[in-house]
Amino acid sequence: EERDTTHPRYITELLTGILRAVGHPADVACVRKRIGDDLTWNNSRLPWWRSSLWLLIRVVLQTSLEWTTLGRDTYKVFMLFFMQELAQEAIAADTSSELLRFMSVKISRRLMELGSSVPDKVLRTALQTCITVRETLDRRWELVQEDKTASPLWTAPSQLDLSRDTQLSLLGSRGYIHNALKNYGTDIPRTPYNPGHRSRGTLDDFLSSDGSFFSDAYLAQLHLTLYDVEQAVQQGTDVWVARVMNADDACVKLEILADKYSLSALKTYTSNPEHVSIMLLTTMEFWIALDKVVIEEIPMLAEYSPEIPTALLESLLLDDAENFPVRTSTSILATLEHAGGDQSFQRK
Repeated sequence: EERDTTHPRYITELLTGILRAVGHPADVACVRKRIGDDLTWNNSRLPWWRSSLWLLIRVVLQTSLEWTTLGRDTYKVFMLFFMQELAQEAIAADTSSELLRFMSVKISRRLMELGSSVPDKVLRTALQTCITVRETLDRRWELVQEDKTASPLWTAPSQLDLSRDTQLSLLGSRGYIHNALKNYGTDIPRTPYNPGHRSRGTLDDFLSSDGSFFSDAYLAQLHLTLYDVEQAVQQGTDVWVARVMNADDACVKLEILADKYSLSALKTYTSNPEHVSIMLLTTMEFWIALDKVVIEEIPMLAEYSPEIPTALLESLLLDDAENFPVRTSTSILATLEHAGGDQSFQRK
């Protein structure tokens, strides 16, 4: 790309490599120059960058003066003199305010670096140049302020009729103004609110004889229905079990809801291990409730093992304990451990 700057490797790598091959190290004074080689582009094909010839001239001047009795400060004094002369030419050529400001700053920086080593004649000339630049910029700013503060002369167009155009007639507003003065409000028709969502179900609603409530609610709002079942089970099934009057009917209701819930949750919670874990815990709570109902009816069954391994709970993945209380999994573990610790079932 012809618009890119020259890569510094031609000097830092290529030239130094050639010199190492054909020459030998020499103890010479190094010259360091700050190169702001940034591109400046504004609506043109080729950008502008610093002249390499100007860099070469500065290096030649510095090395030529430093290697004489004049010393390093002579080069800096000469550059200060050159810059103030260039600034004078820029003022005479009506250069832009930005460039004049930059020149003044560079001259001031040079004066600060040299300090008392600047000859009096060069010092007075440089200070006078900075003052001239400041006065030039102040005059330009005053002209800008005067130009912006002056109001433009406005001439009314001949086709305008100011007397007619400044009269406002509200021919159709009598009724509105009359109602506003009398404080008559406008009757806004009321729109009846008929919510279309289904009512949230409780544990008694879900434990129906045919499971129709759960099926209808799942078809309407599947995620919300599964959440309601899980929340109802989390609150506990002991109260519902204590109110059971017909064990056969209660077992049928628990079996239907557990079957419908587990199948629906497996289909909905696909590829979500956290929700599948909650589904397993909820299903096991149904099984515990069913086990309590059956043992209440047939106490002898309490002596038999539930045949559910405790290792099943070790693979569960629960992302938040608040979403499924610890008491749920604790009750399941207590039931399984109680059954495992009772040795009487081994004789059955």
